[in-house]
Amino acid sequence: MYLPRSAFTTKYQISPYQCAFECQCRRQRCKSFNYKRSALSCQLCEEDSGPEGINLQPKAGSIHSNIDTWKNIPVGNCNAITCSWTERCDSSVDDPQKACIKTECQFAVLRPGIRIEPSNETAVRTKARYRCMSDEMGRGNFLTTCQESTAEWSQTDFKCVCKSPPAKSGTVLEEVEVEVGLNYTYRCLNGLVGKKILSPIITCLQDGSWTLTNFTCGNTFMQELRKSSFEIHLHIHIDKK
Repeated sequence: MYLPRSAFTTKYQISPYQCAFECQCRRQRCKSFNYKRSALSCQLCEEDSGPEGINLQPKAGSIHSNIDTWKNIPVGNCNAITCSWTERCDSSVDDPQKACIKTECQFAVLRPGIRIEPSNETAVRTKARYRCMSDEMGRGNFLTTCQESTAEWSQTDFKCVCKSPPAKSGTVLEEVEVEVGLNYTYRCLNGLVGKKILSPIITCLQDGSWTLTNFTCGNTFMQELRKSSFEIHLHIHIDKK
């Protein structure tokens, strides 16, 4: 069995007992672990299996264990020490002030439309890449690193954008890029007005497309009336000739 979408770091070439030990040393964050026998790999997870294992999925060669079943595993002074979410307790250190070591970042807070790869590794010094649904939508520095000194991801200006919105009759044509989740408002050309019953606002979607609107700009009622009157007058004048 296997718990998906919850692992925050992976350890290699260790036994199930060592895997449980690593989880216990991160009691604030680690609630369970996945262990793959063939690879001797251990995934530490933020969540447990849930009532009657409801969160688990079948996976050949993998076992899952909640850390509550390993309460008696010896972790030295760490039994009495509570480290932060991003720290591991070093059981070999006697001084409680020095036992907590920054080892992982929290999961990165992602801006709309962005995913991070790898998505399940937050260990310090890990280099990750931000991506959009389509690579051509990305703008800015896409690389980030879990910093050892702060256990925080390095800041970047990366974002996902939609290219210029589709042209609408009578509107100002602008070459702009808008971030996913944000809005663009159509503006009418000088002398034209928009139809009040239609919204001039569209939103940039995660796939790079825009929400739909039938908004257009045109003459006011009085302008149309004057235009019609002029055309009628012109037609009469031509007929008289």
